[in-house]
Amino acid sequence: MNDRTLKLVASIGVPVICLAVLVYFLTSGQTQPAAPGPTTSTPTGGEVATGGEVTAAGAEALDPVELVDGAGRKRVALSARQYALSPRPIYSESRWDSSFAKARGEPGLVHANARISTLGTYAGANVICAIDADSADAKTPNLIRFDFTGKREFTEAVVLPLTGHSEENYFQARFGPKNVVVRQGDAEIPVCIEGDYTRMEGAYRWCVVYLGSAIERSVTIGETSYPVRFVDGNSDLDFADTYRRPSTSSDGGYEQTSADTVIIGRADGSFDDRSTWAFYGQPISIGEGWFRLHLPDGEQAIQATALDLKAGKLKLEADSWYAVIENDEYYFELNGGRTPVALPVGEYHLRYFMDRPSEDSQARGPVLAVGNPYARDRNRPDPEIHIKAGETSTLRVGAPLKARVEARKGRQKREVYLSLALTDAGGRRVSQLSNAKGASPKAPAIKVFGADSKEVHSATLEYG
Repeated sequence: MNDRTLKLVASIGVPVICLAVLVYFLTSGQTQPAAPGPTTSTPTGGEVATGGEVTAAGAEALDPVELVDGAGRKRVALSARQYALSPRPIYSESRWDSSFAKARGEPGLVHANARISTLGTYAGANVICAIDADSADAKTPNLIRFDFTGKREFTEAVVLPLTGHSEENYFQARFGPKNVVVRQGDAEIPVCIEGDYTRMEGAYRWCVVYLGSAIERSVTIGETSYPVRFVDGNSDLDFADTYRRPSTSSDGGYEQTSADTVIIGRADGSFDDRSTWAFYGQPISIGEGWFRLHLPDGEQAIQATALDLKAGKLKLEADSWYAVIENDEYYFELNGGRTPVALPVGEYHLRYFMDRPSEDSQARGPVLAVGNPYARDRNRPDPEIHIKAGETSTLRVGAPLKARVEARKGRQKREVYLSLALTDAGGRRVSQLSNAKGASPKAPAIKVFGADSKEVHSATLEYG
């Protein structure tokens, strides 16, 4: 029997559940690791992994922090991961122990094997973190301390619990989000801190930290006043970093976009997930017009420049969705429903689309997504969105979905690799799919039949 006589059948029962597994099996090569079981090994460097969940007691609730600065502007602590477009963190990475040096009796540290690293500059001083524990005999790191003075003193440091898991020669934990007040001289800065810490075999460590802060003012368009937030997207405490065309990453496959974010609230003074977002310096729709907003340094008033832009509308066939749409000049992150949304005239790429539960739904998590919200593929096809003045363009995206079985010959003579592919209504590779509760569905089964219709092999596909 040769490869051409094989017949493949996917036995799955519920189509939507099958499709979720197909997506996970094929997209971008990334997998979501399951939480490992307990281990009793001791990695080098003093960080002892005992396995299971690692959680420090006394984790604090995320309380809002708002202050008014010397210029009369309200400052707000906000999660950069939630409120900044393509947020960029500060971080430290080391394949050796040089960037995560062992503590040498610095004030405020508890564990003898605490590790210290400088992450970057924030508010004019180095940000120094210490991977520590809440007791001297702790078997696993369970705290991260932040010194915002650059003095390597942790007596009055900001402290966040580490929550994660460990296994042999591997430790991974998350921290935050937590709203705090960072003091620099006479200034008080509300900041939301969150991030990840990882340690792998061979003393390879890295720590990624997002520092989220915003300035809130208002702008009057016509006779209506709208609240406006300028969100720090680069973890540098500068709220006026302008959007520029993205630079090529080292692997040449993706381009990263980063700048500060402008969010326009509702006329009643509130912000929600339907607020209008844009990168600083990009056109933003307010009321019936298009504007470019500027935040002068140290001043209270926002400068709003009206733009003479011709616009059309885009319609996506979904009840509730989020999308990233861009070209070489503009970048938009949109929240919408059945009502068409306004866009300047031009041709655009769809970087990302997520068909999500509506606001009145009890479901959690994304239902369907295509693309990558954080980086764009430079090998993508020609623009698929064409906006013309005064016209409404409709884009096919999301359901109905199409699945197919893909077979690839292995190195051995009778070895065949089977996988499942899933595309949306526009032929785009689906990057994420979940059931109504946001969970990964049951994996599908595959059956292989010969030319005589007899089953020759069956198996259940695995995630990843």
